[in-house]
Amino acid sequence: MTEKPTIFISYSWQTMDIADKIFNDFQVIGIPIIKDNQEISYTESIPNFMKRIRDCNYALLLISDNYLKSKNCLNEILELQKDENHWDKILPIVWKETKIYSAIDRLKYIKYWEQKTKELESAVENVDPIYCGEIYKEIKLFKDIAFNIDEFLKKISDSLHFSPEDIIERNYEPIMKKLGVDYEPLALTELLNIILIKNLEHKEIALDEYIQKYPESGFYYSIKGATSRDLNNFDKAVYYYEKGF
Repeated sequence: MTEKPTIFISYSWQTMDIADKIFNDFQVIGIPIIKDNQEISYTESIPNFMKRIRDCNYALLLISDNYLKSKNCLNEILELQKDENHWDKILPIVWKETKIYSAIDRLKYIKYWEQKTKELESAVENVDPIYCGEIYKEIKLFKDIAFNIDEFLKKISDSLHFSPEDIIERNYEPIMKKLGVDYEPLALTELLNIILIKNLEHKEIALDEYIQKYPESGFYYSIKGATSRDLNNFDKAVYYYEKGF
């Protein structure tokens, strides 16, 4: 693969700790990942950002109970579903306590969004619709979610997927294979440990020892370049960055 795939990470803010870890780990190994609080500036449109999920090669979905009750998260799914080949792009990570595997489990979420729809419809019942354009758009969104969530969850439950703990323990190997990225899990673990070394000279020594055990990779050169930059060796930094890409 000549170009590294881009990934959009979709998550609820209640699971930001895991989303941050995945984002940071992928940054270390040089995989471009799009994450809201890294991309959106003050006053910029969140809905416009969510549409970017279709522009990425893959969508990493961190599916929790909060995720399935979030209009923003599920709006991203609806946006993604506009792509004819969207199932080829989905990389699901499902919290173990999130129940989606039976019809009763899925009905719980259908009923949740049906109830949200009824509550909002009841709230605007005696208000002239001319004043409620955006509210009616939200009602339509809730109905679209209720209509689509059963099929979405059934396909997720029928696919091989992992929990956050499992995917991290495996050093993201299933994801990397799906992306078509060649790497060694043990090599990634060692690189992630090296990135935590504060002393830059010690970090350089660790990188020299690393390259004696593992083959060259873009992941290695991205860290090597960053270390050279932090040591103010800018010519070396440029050299290593160019080798990595």
